[in-house]
Amino acid sequence: MEFIWQDMRYGARMLLKSPGFTVVAVLTLALGIGANTAIFSVVNFVLLRPLEYANPDQLVMVWERNTKKGWNESPTSFADFVDFRDNAKSVELVAFTDTNFNLTGGDQPERVAGLRVSANLFSLLGVNPARGRWFAPGEDKPGAGHVLILSYGLWQRSFGGNSNLVNQTVQLNGQSYTVVGVMPPTFKFPPAFSATTTSEELISNADLWVPLTTDDVPLIRNIRNLKMIGRLKAGVAPQQAQAEINSIASRLAMSK
Repeated sequence: MEFIWQDMRYGARMLLKSPGFTVVAVLTLALGIGANTAIFSVVNFVLLRPLEYANPDQLVMVWERNTKKGWNESPTSFADFVDFRDNAKSVELVAFTDTNFNLTGGDQPERVAGLRVSANLFSLLGVNPARGRWFAPGEDKPGAGHVLILSYGLWQRSFGGNSNLVNQTVQLNGQSYTVVGVMPPTFKFPPAFSATTTSEELISNADLWVPLTTDDVPLIRNIRNLKMIGRLKAGVAPQQAQAEINSIASRLAMSK
């Protein structure tokens, strides 16, 4: 409890200094037999500028936390994510994991940092591409065609800002991917931040995004490499979402 009060006092001080701060609520989960009590951190990340997403005050991060095993802000498995996503009614959830790709088809071969993401990530964040479109529903299903979205920086750096690149193919790890969109220059996901992050440090290492599918990440519970974010449904308070997530977590724990 002392840690919670410390977080609350810290958050209150920061908000009083700058009322315009955007607060990203962090939902922490407890999974595992004998460790099913979740703790909601009222303030965990305070940014020095608003996130450039639609209604950022509705965005939350969801972590697994198992005090029995010593996990703190742990990633989740694909199978657990599917259970949370399909059973949560108060919050829309998406998952992502980082990976590296060998990119060819640009000015020169390049090793780039990317993310595998749920197809609805961009619609959940509410940020429109500068060119092209978001991922379509179903493009994160097994066997779906290979598509990708480029960061503005990679589009400029490797493709010279080619205005005809959308719907063209490039090679990632030797496989053909169709470029369906280019994000705006200000878009960064995931934002790399902590409680001490300054606006100048709010950066992302991701150069491109591809759909997260079971073709690439196994649908099992003992590989924990996914992070989750969510958007609270209209009229839902964080405490209500926390209670629902706790309930799902408890059911998962009892089934293991």
